Amino acid sequence: MTSRRSSCGTLRDRDNSAIVALANPITIAGVRRLVGSNQPPQPAEETYVRALLSRNRASEDRLTEEQSKLEARLKDIESERALLVEQREEHTPIISPLRRMPWELLAEIISWATLGCAGDDAVPWVLARVSHHWRGVALSHHSLWSTFRVEGGRINEMMLEEQIKRTQRIPLKIHFTGSDYADPIPQQRVFLMLANHSARWQELNLALTQALVPCLGSLQGSLPSLKRLRIQSAGVEVETQDRIDSLFAAAPNLVDFGIHHTQLLTLPPILTSQLTSYRVHGPWQIHQRVLELASKLVEARITLPRLDDDDDEQPLPSPASDARYRMDHLQRIHVSDVKILEHLVAPALAEISLYLEGNDAPLDCLSAFISRSSCTIRRLCLQGSPQSSITAEILNRYPSITNFALVVDAASAAGFGDSVDLSNSVLHSHFGLLDQWDVDLREAPIVSPQLTDICFATTDPISFVRYRSFLGMLQSRRRGPGQTFLRAATLLTSVQHPPDFETQSALDALQDAGLNLSVRYGAHVDVGWRINHLTYGTPWVF
Repeated sequence: MTSRRSSCGTLRDRDNSAIVALANPITIAGVRRLVGSNQPPQPAEETYVRALLSRNRASEDRLTEEQSKLEARLKDIESERALLVEQREEHTPIISPLRRMPWELLAEIISWATLGCAGDDAVPWVLARVSHHWRGVALSHHSLWSTFRVEGGRINEMMLEEQIKRTQRIPLKIHFTGSDYADPIPQQRVFLMLANHSARWQELNLALTQALVPCLGSLQGSLPSLKRLRIQSAGVEVETQDRIDSLFAAAPNLVDFGIHHTQLLTLPPILTSQLTSYRVHGPWQIHQRVLELASKLVEARITLPRLDDDDDEQPLPSPASDARYRMDHLQRIHVSDVKILEHLVAPALAEISLYLEGNDAPLDCLSAFISRSSCTIRRLCLQGSPQSSITAEILNRYPSITNFALVVDAASAAGFGDSVDLSNSVLHSHFGLLDQWDVDLREAPIVSPQLTDICFATTDPISFVRYRSFLGMLQSRRRGPGQTFLRAATLLTSVQHPPDFETQSALDALQDAGLNLSVRYGAHVDVGWRINHLTYGTPWVF
C-alpha cells in the first residue's frame, strides 16, 4: 500500500508541476484555503483550479487505459494457468503407482474397505463406479461381493440378485437383521432367495424375528459349509425353538456358535464336541450341556440371565470338586458371573473378562480358579461398575497382566438417573487408580507398573470426561521412575465435548513420542463394536 501511494503521489506531482510553475505562492495558498471552505475563488485561483482539473482528467484517462491493458493481461494469465492445472490433473494419474499395482493387491485393499453390501452405497458398488480399471478389478474378484448385509427395513432385491450373480460359486457371509417394524413379506422373500444358495453359506449372523422363523425350514440339510453361526432370538417365541435347533443338524462343520436370549437350546453332541468358539446368553443348564462336551473350545462367552429378569432362574449352584469342566484349549473367556469360574479348569487361559457390579468381590473365586488351573493371565477386562479398590486388588495380585480394559456399563446395574453419576464415578476413579503421580501423593503402592495396554470404554450417558485426569495418568506412566512399559492407550465415550486445546496438544505430544493413542468421543463413535471385541461378544448383529 505504501509504494502504491508513493507512485500516485509521484504522478500527481509530475502532472501538476507545470501548473505550479505558472502559479504564484499567493494563488496556491489561496486555493488550499478554499479546499476546506465554501468561499468563491478569485479569478486567478479559478484559472489555476481549472488548469489543474484538466491536467488530472488527462492523467486519469491515461491510467484507465493502462489498467485495462493490465486487466486483459491478467485474464490471459489466469486462462493460461487454468489450462496448466487442467493438464496437470489429466496427466498426473498416468504416472500414479495405482496403475502399476497388481489387480490382486488392489482387490485386497478394496476387500479391507468392504464391510457389506446392502445398497448402492456399499463399498463394492461405489468402487466399481470409480473408473473402468477399478470396475474391472471389482467384477473380476468375486470375493469382494461375498458379504451380504441385509437390514429388514432397507432391502433392494434387484441389487441383491445382481450381487449373487457376481459371487459366482465362492463361499458367502450372510448378515441378516430382521425387523418387527418393517413389512415381513420382502424380508421373507429375500431370506428365501439367499437360502437358495445356502450350500455356500460359510457364516450366518441372524437377528431373528417371529416372521422369519418359518423360513428356517428351507435350510434343513443344506448348510454343509457353515462354520460360524450367530443368532439373536430375543423376539422369538419359546415354542419355536425347535426350528433353531434344526439349523444345527444342517451344519455338520459348525465350529463357531453364538446365540443371544435363549431359554431352550439343544446342540447335537457330535456338533458340540467340535466347537472352538461359543457365545451364549441363556440359563446355566444350557451352558452345562455344552461345557460337558465342548473340550476343543478356544474362546467362550458365558452369559446368564439376570435374576430379576427371569423369576424362574435359580442362583448358580456350587460344583462338586470332581464335577468341574476341564477346558484344555480355552484361551479367552467372558463370564457374566464370576462364580461360573468355580465350575471350570482352564490351564491354557490367557485372557479373561468379568462382569462386576459395585458390591461384587471376585478375588477369592478368581484366585481359586487361577490356582486350580495353573494358568497365566495376560489380559484382564472388567465390565459393569467395578470398584477401583477391587480392580487394584486383582491387578496387584497378578503382575502377569499387561493388558487392562475397563468397560463401564453402570446403566444395567442402576436406574437411568443413577447410572450417570455411577458411570462418572467408576470411570474417573480408575483414572486416579492408574495415575502413578496420584498414588505417590497418597503414598500408596503403584498399581501394575508393567501395563503395556490400557483401554477405557463406556456407552453409558456420562455427563463429562476429565480429560486432564486421563492425560495425567498417561503422562505418569510414560515419564515416571521406571515407567517405560505403556505402549498403547484408548478412551472411547459417547460424551459430546472434546478435550480443551491445551489437553489435546499434550495428548498429541504423547502420540508423537510413540504412544499408540486413540481418544474418540461423540454419538457417532461405534463404542458397541469395540466393547463386543473387548468382551468376546459378537460385533455384527447383537
